[in-house]
Amino acid sequence: MSVNPWLIYPPWLHFSSLFRESVTAEEEPNEFIRFHHYTSALYFGISFVESLLNRKHRELLEKQGITEDKILKTLRKSSFGDKLKNWPALICGRDIDIPGNLLAVLSELYDIRCAITHAKSRGHETYEQLDELDIDQFVTAVAEYAITLHAGLNERYPYWLFGWNYVATAPNVTTPFLINDQQFVHSLASLGVKINAFDAIASNTWRNENMRSIAGYNRIKSVLANAPGCEPYYDQFPFAPRLCKRWWDPLAISQKTPGVHPPMSGGAGLIKSAVKWITPIYPSNGK
Repeated sequence: MSVNPWLIYPPWLHFSSLFRESVTAEEEPNEFIRFHHYTSALYFGISFVESLLNRKHRELLEKQGITEDKILKTLRKSSFGDKLKNWPALICGRDIDIPGNLLAVLSELYDIRCAITHAKSRGHETYEQLDELDIDQFVTAVAEYAITLHAGLNERYPYWLFGWNYVATAPNVTTPFLINDQQFVHSLASLGVKINAFDAIASNTWRNENMRSIAGYNRIKSVLANAPGCEPYYDQFPFAPRLCKRWWDPLAISQKTPGVHPPMSGGAGLIKSAVKWITPIYPSNGK
């Protein structure tokens, strides 16, 4: 029996699902089905935030030698609002400056999600709020909250916070899987970012400069917004995974735009890796 890839890291499952629902909602002409995708996006977005906080808090408690029974009680007894506002400082061991607009957006949308889940009103006002949902703002707020938490831990944020995922080159294979962020730099180079991905020093420096802050996130996001939907296909790497925006769409993945991989270059003292596919692992704290 095959292992469900989503079991590897639940926050990845929830954010990827949020991203898929957001894209699908924007493309859906049928109002009823569009509300379905909006509702799903709410559930996945809030689930992502809570699962990420739970995971990071669990890691802290495990390092402190807390028993599993006490860890579960701690994770279960706290409200979402308490986790959202207070846990980042607890997890990071210092005050974390979370932008007020992020807390406001996430708190408001959590309330809408609860109103849908525990319906008590006639429902009209709840769905009016849902109809006014700015799905891009929601996805961005969720991602930036996560980036702030990772930055507080002095970690690089994961590449999948852009919503893009890696898929295999084989036909009819759309199962996404996780790779470390070194491969992500190779993919960005393939999509036109000027970075020597084969130079380990340059690659690590670039990741530290661009994958530790909201500003860096926005720089990469702007590049991906104007990039092809899938990483080009290279004959010299026929089985390499490809980074794709619509990783759930077989038709989008099947479009193998040919490309020439950026040449290796450098000088004295530079460390190089000739392997494009680096290491499929997770989690990586990026320190």
